[in-house]
Amino acid sequence: MTTSLIRFCLIALLFALSACTTGWHHNYQQSVPVIPYEGTEKVILYLTDARKMPPENVGKVDALYGEPWFVRTASGEPFIEELGVSICQGFTERGYICTIERQQNPDPKQDVLRIIQEQYPDRIVHLILNDWYNRIYSGAEVDYDLGVEVLNQRGRLISSVTFKGTEVLDTETYVNPAENASIVAPEFLGRLLTKVFTHPDVQRSFQNIEIVQPRTQDYIRGDVGKTHVIRQKITDDRRKGYRR
Repeated sequence: MTTSLIRFCLIALLFALSACTTGWHHNYQQSVPVIPYEGTEKVILYLTDARKMPPENVGKVDALYGEPWFVRTASGEPFIEELGVSICQGFTERGYICTIERQQNPDPKQDVLRIIQEQYPDRIVHLILNDWYNRIYSGAEVDYDLGVEVLNQRGRLISSVTFKGTEVLDTETYVNPAENASIVAPEFLGRLLTKVFTHPDVQRSFQNIEIVQPRTQDYIRGDVGKTHVIRQKITDDRRKGYRR
């Protein structure tokens, strides 16, 4: 083989490798967790994205040829919203009524109070996304850090779990690491979410959901998740201004 032919083949290979590392964005709307319990109650999924990056970004590819590029969600929507769609689908498949709420107030407790007053949920699931970042080169791995808090009808925290780590994704099934990550990362997320919602503490939070009288209100003070709750019973007489 002549030198010119070898050079041509190498250049063609580099262009091919560069081309096949672009365009592999991730679809997390099908990362549906397995929820091991059933119910008909109303669940509000309250989403907080604490990552310091554009909301649709989920990682970066360091290409073998050319400039690195960021990986986005396939829909172009924020990753936290695709995450919420998958979780709510998991609850809906088990009979629950699931609605998604994005964080609107810098102070989460204000959002929780608003959700309680407006929607009367049986459970509030607060998903806190601290990290989800795919690092792709000759292989692929993802850093993750997410927490779930389950609150009752009054806004009282009844369980809290956190999963944090780095997962080395399978690089043997697919030759192209970027394609590999676009397929395997959403699959891993589904398994991770299943671990979250099958955790014993979270499971207990959905057992024996109590009925709360409409005249009972809880006021949350401090950070949701640091669990300082003051409960105030407001009777009909006090509402009318009568003395006991």
